[in-house]
Amino acid sequence: MGSDARGLAADLPRLLQCNDSSAYGAYEQLVSRWYTFAASGAPRFELSIAHVQSDAYAAPSRVGVSCLAGELAVPVELLALRVRCVACCDILARRCCIIMHQFEERAQGFSSSGDAASTFGSDRPVSKSGQPADGAPGRVYSRAARFELGLPASGRTIEGRKAHMILCETVPRIVQQSFLWLCLEKENDHQTGRQHSAQAAHEHVICTKDQAALRGMLEPAGLVAFVLHGANELPMPSASALPFSSPDALRVSTVLPSGKTLTGMGIRNGVNLIVGGGFHGKSTLLQAIELGVYDRVPGDGREFVSCLAFASKMRAEGGRAVTSLDMSPFISNLPFGPLAMGCNLLIFDENTGATNFMYRDEVMSALVGKHNKPIAPFLERVRMLYKSHGISSPLLVDSCGAFFDVADTVILIESASKHMAGTLQIQDTGRIYCGLEEFAMKLRALEQLVELGQTRVTADAVRFVEMASEQTAPMQGLKELVARVEAALGAKGIDVLAPSGWKGIGFYSRPRSTAGGF
Repeated sequence: MGSDARGLAADLPRLLQCNDSSAYGAYEQLVSRWYTFAASGAPRFELSIAHVQSDAYAAPSRVGVSCLAGELAVPVELLALRVRCVACCDILARRCCIIMHQFEERAQGFSSSGDAASTFGSDRPVSKSGQPADGAPGRVYSRAARFELGLPASGRTIEGRKAHMILCETVPRIVQQSFLWLCLEKENDHQTGRQHSAQAAHEHVICTKDQAALRGMLEPAGLVAFVLHGANELPMPSASALPFSSPDALRVSTVLPSGKTLTGMGIRNGVNLIVGGGFHGKSTLLQAIELGVYDRVPGDGREFVSCLAFASKMRAEGGRAVTSLDMSPFISNLPFGPLAMGCNLLIFDENTGATNFMYRDEVMSALVGKHNKPIAPFLERVRMLYKSHGISSPLLVDSCGAFFDVADTVILIESASKHMAGTLQIQDTGRIYCGLEEFAMKLRALEQLVELGQTRVTADAVRFVEMASEQTAPMQGLKELVARVEAALGAKGIDVLAPSGWKGIGFYSRPRSTAGGF
């Protein structure tokens, strides 16, 4: 068969059998071929291999499967509009990742190839295709999934039988269990969780449609962002998170297509400042708003934190070259025409912006003079952007009170509570993760922390202190906390820090208390 040739599923095992024990490069014969699978009781689909790894130790091969939506028996109402179709594809892709992990854990016919971390690469995002080009209802769309897998080898020779088991047995089962709607209807909590059942898929689609509708309601209402009253940041447990409380002056309500009524803070057009004390949640709020351009899964906690679809977050980045951009409103003496902005909402955080771009105080302006300073501070342009171009700007401000003179609205974050949540994970000597990277404790600057075992002790000491504080009165001061840990180590030994059930496993190295900083 030539390029982009098509064949039956029976052709694939014959090809693998013929090349069993051949040099690894013989796998190249699989590229640009489509194989049709049509087993009884399973959806008819086509499998293709877009790229084969050069050897057993190279990056995994890229594989795709495609089938018509009609083969999957997906309810037609979930495909009637583009937003519903995208949401449906999203939950099927998430389910596909879980099914892949289950097959990996059971090791059904495949294993990692060489240095590939995951046979099916299910720790990576799954690309979704087959999204409709328009919202015409009743059209039949194809569904496709792309993933990576390591083709098996013994040394540098092909293991044809194992490859047959992966491509001809395991992949078809993954397709059936991931995408066939009947499997979602039979889903139970024990297998992949309630969030991937057919009912949850319907709720996922409804929630996504509501989020898209909310985003579309903002501009006609004179708003640039909306934060639901009671929103919080998951995966933090609800007991550890303080839900957002919207101020009365900015509180608005709206009704979504599902019939749900939302009440929350509406951020109006113009220049809006977000201010507050340290660790009060200003950055958390701003980050939730800037990511409001995306839809979130039900239960995330920020599903109804939304902003204009064309919002853009601005920040400084050292060493980045800027070319082919019109910066004349900010950088004078440059031969550019009027600034053409592609967005209607610029989001700024004073802490991540270049200071000489954000503002310049009166003393420095008088000393240097405008004619010697070609950079026009954002402080002097933010009103012009709104009045002349209709571009609003939410700004997180920590130290410069000059922005109050140009602000339309000031949002004060009065209090916040954010406790550590999730499982502590040690990536290397210099970093401890707690659930997500945003909760990472970065220890690279502690140069006297020299062994991974010391970092483990530091991480488990944090957990130990948190658990001890829940059982007794809260302790104040780092010195007192370290003394508590030192006393426990002296009385019961280093294993006192180990999580329950893991005592005596070793892998600990005791740091100096000043180096660990517990």
